[in-house]
Amino acid sequence: MNKSTAIFAIIVLVLITLIVGLPWWVKVLVSTLLFCLAPLALGTHSDTKEKALQEEVRLETESKKLKDRKKSDALQTEINQLLECNNILIASDVWMTREFGPFFMQLSKSLKTQGRSLSMPYMQFDYLSEKSSQRNQSSVKFAISRIEQLQKDNLLTIDSTDSKSSPQDAIKQTELTLLFSKANEGMSAGFVSYDKDQLIRARHLAQTHCSVHHICDIGSIISPVSKREN
Repeated sequence: MNKSTAIFAIIVLVLITLIVGLPWWVKVLVSTLLFCLAPLALGTHSDTKEKALQEEVRLETESKKLKDRKKSDALQTEINQLLECNNILIASDVWMTREFGPFFMQLSKSLKTQGRSLSMPYMQFDYLSEKSSQRNQSSVKFAISRIEQLQKDNLLTIDSTDSKSSPQDAIKQTELTLLFSKANEGMSAGFVSYDKDQLIRARHLAQTHCSVHHICDIGSIISPVSKREN
């Protein structure tokens, strides 16, 4: 019998004693005992609930830490495989998605460690720049800010070799064409996206054009829950 149960039993006995009827001084004594024990019993019950709540919070916190650690490890594995390729392209949709911040943070650290930088096709930057000038395009403006920060950290350059613009509705196919045209020149290719159609096309082109490649489905690690403007 735990402490809370024992106190409850004492209170029950006191109530029974009062009902039977005893001299007034006994009733006063019992009433005083009841007055003292009742708050103790309630306090013990409250403490038990509080401890249970604290334990629940602790378990939830540990579970979240474990999930975050697994996500971080999965991201690092993807990044390490990407950096084995000498030509890496991150899809425009990924640049525009806020939820992929952890990916870019870990990628930046790995680039600094290896003394490397990304190369963004001018066509892709032009597409994002033009899109950011339109109204209600906060996600694209966020992408431009992300690109600017990487550039300031010397982790990204804009490749102006191909300065042609791409039609707004053809950007996904054009990105893949640019990536694997370089693969034809003997360069290994790494590609990051979460668009299923684009990933399928990328895997097909990778198998056709280059022996060394890595196609990263970033959406399988981090869920892009926000909706971007089209």
